[in-house]
Amino acid sequence: VRISNPQRIVVIGPSNYYDPSSLDKLIMPADPYLMVTFHSYTPYKFTHQGAPWADPALPVGVKCCNSAQREDMSKDVLQASRWSSANGYPIFLGEFGAYSSADMNSRVSYTQTMRQLTEDAHMPWVYWDFASNFGVYDPATKTFRSQLLTALISR
Repeated sequence: VRISNPQRIVVIGPSNYYDPSSLDKLIMPADPYLMVTFHSYTPYKFTHQGAPWADPALPVGVKCCNSAQREDMSKDVLQASRWSSANGYPIFLGEFGAYSSADMNSRVSYTQTMRQLTEDAHMPWVYWDFASNFGVYDPATKTFRSQLLTALISR
């Protein structure tokens, strides 16, 4: 891509499913047109409860967000922000969300918390996903899940 488009922004993420704890292992070339992403699904026992691919299976009924959960969520964002500052590359939260088996009030609390943490760190974010198991939009009813949408865009 550098031959055909030398100023194109290329997004790079660390190993282990873009885990922020893997950022320190990321070897970055000297390139002013790189941006780094990470994913955060902390607390995993909340965000992936009932997800059929989780192994071992996670029980449903976990609530969010108590002070310990919020502290863990904050650690991911702070770790990424510190890495960005220390290494001189812009960074953004490329995925966060909670699987649909979690109760809606907890999903809203989680979503508001993650959005606020990233915005407090002056970091862009991307919600996962639009219209599937984590989705902010319900394709069956062709409507937004208003509580999640509000959690994402309200001030």
